[in-house]
Amino acid sequence: MQFICVLKNLVGARIYLDVVSVGATINIMLAAVLAEGKTVIENAAKEPEIIDVATLLASMGAKIKGAGTDVIRIEGVESLHGCKHSIIPDRIEAGTFLIAGAAMGMKLYLIM
Repeated sequence: MQFICVLKNLVGARIYLDVVSVGATINIMLAAVLAEGKTVIENAAKEPEIIDVATLLASMGAKIKGAGTDVIRIEGVESLHGCKHSIIPDRIEAGTFLIAGAAMGMKLYLIM
């Protein structure tokens, strides 16, 4: 049996994540910014990457509130526009290099 579903418009919704997930939160945010109406993500991830994606999307014209908290509210917009954005450094990668250097007894310098 095969089902085919054709939708004309993506519509906002209230979404509760059973498990906190950075990937799921970001994917929902990406879809919700262009959906009709409002989307509420409950039990959303709070990692810095979520805030960075929200900052990027807001710079492109999205209406997002609550990034970095467990409830993110997004009001869909008609379209997004380009912007200039620098992504945040990868905190896990930085920590890996610091631990590797410390484990080898190397002098470490943190340059910011």
